[in-house]
Amino acid sequence: MTRSNLAAALLLAATSASAERLNPRQEVILQGSAQPACVIKGPALARGSNISFASTGANAGEIRISQLVDPATAQVREAQVALLLPIVCNSAHRFLLKSGNGGLLRDGASPAGDQFRARVPYGVSAMWQGRQLRQTTDAAGDFTIDMPGSGAGDLALTIDIQSGGQPLVAGSYSDTITVELQVAS
Repeated sequence: MTRSNLAAALLLAATSASAERLNPRQEVILQGSAQPACVIKGPALARGSNISFASTGANAGEIRISQLVDPATAQVREAQVALLLPIVCNSAHRFLLKSGNGGLLRDGASPAGDQFRARVPYGVSAMWQGRQLRQTTDAAGDFTIDMPGSGAGDLALTIDIQSGGQPLVAGSYSDTITVELQVAS
């Protein structure tokens, strides 16, 4: 080997060794994504009158009205309940509330005539992240609040049954309220 070839080979080896020493690190890139999600935990009683509340599972509760009617007049007695529902929603979402019967509805056949009724509408109020919704269950459609961003905290839900009105037909009355969070599309 000639001297110039030997010098070029040594220079090439030295250049490769110094390049390795100049860049002694490696990079590992971590990536992930958070899917949009909304979670409601079981309700907790905040306050109430003429009612009792019991949790019936992780995402359910039962409200019992102590005295639905005045025994002397068969007219509805006032009742109110305020619940707190812990919520976490990590994206834009919609709060949706549905009344299964459009109010308290008498179970079974309803022999209500002109002087008696078999349905008791009630008021619903929801406060979530500074937005409020107030409607009665006899209003058409579902109750909704659209939220443009994420949110976490307690949704305050109040159910208010007003006293008076036509007397009720004797029987059991019930309704199912569904509270749902939908991730915005």
